[in-house]
Amino acid sequence: MKSSLVILTLNEITAVKTLLPIIPLKIFNEVLVIDGGSIDGTVDFFKKRGIPVYIQDKPGHGYAYLYGAKKAKGDVVVFFSGDGNERVGDIKKMLNEIKKGYDMVIATRFGKNSKSFDATPLRILGNKFFVLLVNLLFGSKLTDVLNAFRAVKRKSLLSLNLRAVGFDAEIEMVIKMIKKDYRLQEVSTIEMTRIGGKAKLQTVRDGWINLKRVLIEKFRR
Repeated sequence: MKSSLVILTLNEITAVKTLLPIIPLKIFNEVLVIDGGSIDGTVDFFKKRGIPVYIQDKPGHGYAYLYGAKKAKGDVVVFFSGDGNERVGDIKKMLNEIKKGYDMVIATRFGKNSKSFDATPLRILGNKFFVLLVNLLFGSKLTDVLNAFRAVKRKSLLSLNLRAVGFDAEIEMVIKMIKKDYRLQEVSTIEMTRIGGKAKLQTVRDGWINLKRVLIEKFRR
């Protein structure tokens, strides 16, 4: 089973300089970057190191997933955000789990032995709300439905016909996989504090967007 690492970036030069040397690149068949239009040197940083960079032809966090899946050639795609939040050491754990036959493995920040050093109290409350809502409406038993750090079977992902272009992409992906009876798994992670750069997520705005996405998927046949 071939695997691809897709690094998602948007003006994260400070973080990627720290992260790239410790990412286990050699365990992947390919490594590529999907960039949302960085102007801080992020793109040149990767190109100088021989890592292909694809600039999104459409904007949006959600579209980055789809664009990455289309550009990747592996059977499994690991999505890794280049902001420093995600723990490099969990990449191997996610790959090991998905090779057991799961369609998607999510790094959970709120499960057993998990922790987040980045989430504010309001974001933690929001995450718990959406976990409860998704589990209640769709019959799942997950502990984190919003974390972007995940490994996905490429064929399964492309079958979902994802429509979200913003930060509701993660929850749309989860719900559609549940509705298709795909197999989901979680691995515990520790979310680190971001390294430089600015957070793109806006808690209240993106909370409303996620709520709308859940309701759309609940009532869509």
